[in-house]
Amino acid sequence: MLINCPECGKEISDKSKQCIHCGYPLEELVSNNVSDKNACTINGIKYDLTDELQIVMNDGNLVQVVRSLREKCGLSLKNAKILCDIIIDLKSIPSEYVLAPEVVRNIPKCPTCGSTEIQQISGLERGASIMGLGIFSKKINKSFKCKVCGYTW
Repeated sequence: MLINCPECGKEISDKSKQCIHCGYPLEELVSNNVSDKNACTINGIKYDLTDELQIVMNDGNLVQVVRSLREKCGLSLKNAKILCDIIIDLKSIPSEYVLAPEVVRNIPKCPTCGSTEIQQISGLERGASIMGLGIFSKKINKSFKCKVCGYTW
């Protein structure tokens, strides 16, 4: 079975002793003596979340629980918050947690400078430029303009 490395996040075998990409030692994570009572399996690795459960039950410092989950399990902020909410709702540690998929935002960038501060060239602006400059207009067949470097594409 493939799991994600807690250090670099790349897929590796759960039978590996260390990550083949970054060298992170996995043997300690897999073979650590975690009791099944407060253990949660995340990406094929068992983590003892007894301390996090105690914090939730005693003082309810959610910031501390989320921070601890991120450090101990290598979770993203989103996944740590979701797992924290599950622990609060159940008042116990789930036996397994499946990571929520990370949303990749598709934001257009300027091909010249890489800036995301771009604007779409309106039809009116494009038409006025073509009427004024004719075939010498820089806005023929262009859709976007970078606000930083002025490049149009």
